[in-house]
Amino acid sequence: MPHRRFHPPLLLVILLSLFSIPATYQPAQAITAVAQPAQRSAATTNSIGLVGSYGGALKSLAANGTWLYAEHSGGVAVFDVSDPNQPVRRGHVLLPHAPEIAAYADGIVYVVTRMYLYAIDVTNPDLPAIRAAYGLSTTGVHVTTYDLQIAGNYLYLLYDDNNNDAIRDQLQIFDVNNPDQLSPLGMHGETVWPDGGSIEIIGAFVYINRGINGLTIVNATDPRHPTLHRYTGEFGRLGGMEHAGDQLYTGDFDGRLQIFDVSDPGLPVRLDIYTPTGFTIQNFKLQGDKIYVSTAAYPNPYDLYILDVSDLEHITVLGSYPIGLYPVRQLLVADNLVYLNSNDYSWDNAIQIVDVSNPAIPASRGRIRSPYTAEGVQVVGTNAYIPARQDGLVIFDVSDPTKPRLRSIFGPADDFTPAVYDVQVVDNLAYLAAGTVFKIVDVSNPDNPTLRAELTRQAFQLHIAGNRAYIIGSNEFSILNISDPSNPTVIVTRDLNSSYYPGSDIQAVGNRLFVSGGMCSEGCKGGVEIFDISDETNPVVIGAVIRPFGDVEIVGNLLYIMGDRFLYIYDITNPASPSIRHAWPLPNGAEEVEIVGQYAYIVGGYLGGLQIVDLSVPTQPKLRATFTTSVAWFGIRRTAGVQVVGDLAYVADAYNGLYIFRVDPAQFPSSIFAPIVGKTL
Repeated sequence: MPHRRFHPPLLLVILLSLFSIPATYQPAQAITAVAQPAQRSAATTNSIGLVGSYGGALKSLAANGTWLYAEHSGGVAVFDVSDPNQPVRRGHVLLPHAPEIAAYADGIVYVVTRMYLYAIDVTNPDLPAIRAAYGLSTTGVHVTTYDLQIAGNYLYLLYDDNNNDAIRDQLQIFDVNNPDQLSPLGMHGETVWPDGGSIEIIGAFVYINRGINGLTIVNATDPRHPTLHRYTGEFGRLGGMEHAGDQLYTGDFDGRLQIFDVSDPGLPVRLDIYTPTGFTIQNFKLQGDKIYVSTAAYPNPYDLYILDVSDLEHITVLGSYPIGLYPVRQLLVADNLVYLNSNDYSWDNAIQIVDVSNPAIPASRGRIRSPYTAEGVQVVGTNAYIPARQDGLVIFDVSDPTKPRLRSIFGPADDFTPAVYDVQVVDNLAYLAAGTVFKIVDVSNPDNPTLRAELTRQAFQLHIAGNRAYIIGSNEFSILNISDPSNPTVIVTRDLNSSYYPGSDIQAVGNRLFVSGGMCSEGCKGGVEIFDISDETNPVVIGAVIRPFGDVEIVGNLLYIMGDRFLYIYDITNPASPSIRHAWPLPNGAEEVEIVGQYAYIVGGYLGGLQIVDLSVPTQPKLRATFTTSVAWFGIRRTAGVQVVGDLAYVADAYNGLYIFRVDPAQFPSSIFAPIVGKTL
């Protein structure tokens, strides 16, 4: 059963992550053994395979015709938007780090992450495949990427190799004539710290916008030896750039559109500055004789404007479309469709699709939405239920585990309902722990869940047993009578000796209640307390395990506790005096454990992943298999929940959504298994 955790300040975690170097990192070189692993077959010896995934950060990366390529589920997803009213995710490829920028050319999506440049073949949209990869960092510290452009057989990448003071940012040119071999050619680097950072290829010249540091023009006639052609700061602080024919369009940080004559690409001449009336240009894309602009209008709502630039003397507004409350961080245009990403992963993690075939009346089409946070998972029948904090309760159809389908989201983020931390589903009712409120939701129609009842109560985790709900809050737990799901009532509320802290949990087994809580201050009893609840109105402490606390599982007379970077195993034959059987170290920490047969399925804290441990001899646990999940866009990974159903393990990744793994204990033992990406049925 899923249970949620409180987590350290995100900024601290991010800072710590910047100093950790993956053991598999290969600096600044081509990586040869990166071809897409084959689909699973009878001869496959790997015992963990990624079957399907959905969720996490969603960002449009590139578009071609009616295909959209987006960051999703810790990798690159292919969306079919031939029917823009109902976009469909087709294929997905998992990457070690979240994609940041990308460009499409001739059936290949070139993707840059914080460590690598990838060539991903998308000619088969159902099975995108990695063709090649190149390590970008020379130090093992993540790089900062700015822009990526493709022209002809060359790829131009602007990035900052952090911790390399000799070159603060650099333009690297690659030969991509053979997508199986990313061949680095020349490099142009400077010691000027970029501010903004975008590039545009005009003939043999590369324009590099450096924001307040001006405009640099690099002559790449010989791509092996690019040279500085010109630097100028006369045009002010520039933003993104787009060009067509002899015109170059660039935004500036005053929200204006500057227009240049680049008939001589080595010597741009400014023709005009277009100052909009009533809005300020933030992002823009040029297609034909139209420019699509997202505005920067805080605190007012944001909008999309379509400008006609066929007559540079008389630029006119053709139409507009309301975007919403959040600014756009990515704008793409393809095949009369505009793809808009909001600037907030948490509250509006979605891609809006706008039909601009009639620019005077832009029309809303489909919306690709993805729950950003996954704090746990419960699978009932062919549905998976995800408590997704501010995204609410998310329901997936997992009847085809290779293609999880989003069915509904209850408690949408934009109405600021309380965050959902935990869920348990019994008999078409979903019981939610939502921080300050306990909710009962009717999910008999998973496409349209409806609220049955709610009760104001501290609720971060819960456990349902019969007609009782056991919930734990920040400094108390409650026992509720839920025999009438339309009117839950409180039987008892009990203050805790420990406050809600990383790893709190609550479980009821028979007339015993196990409450796991952290230390709140000096003198508080942190650990797992065991209550006798024979008299529900008066829970009585009959035993305790001091200090280790976290997720708990009870199997027979054994109590498993995830805490203090250990998996603790206690004998509770005598609950008044639990005795430790073993403490198995988990150096990277962990958040939740599920015991199935002789195996413990452990999801692991801030280094993510799934570990499978053999407990056939409780005093001698053995690691049998692991799978490492993707690093999120801000540099860390974290898995938060797991449930095993048959040979499928459903894993909630806090930043990448739902992962579905096929596990094959018959293949055990082994140590580390490479991921199998794609269909494995």
